[in-house]
Amino acid sequence: MSDLIRLRYNTMAHETPNGELKWRVILEAGSGFEEVLVKELVLNVPSFSKSDELPVVGR
Repeated sequence: MSDLIRLRYNTMAHETPNGELKWRVILEAGSGFEEVLVKELVLNVPSFSKSDELPVVGR
């Protein structure tokens, strides 16, 4: 697994059960990416913001 975990707001949250899955957690998985939808995020590590272009996910 990569040391970098990408977080994005889920602009399609309204289409999830009860509109609760507001965040997308994007992990590097082998040669691609795995996306997990979550209700809530708690960050206990230093974080930063940057712009990425990811396959399928986009900018």
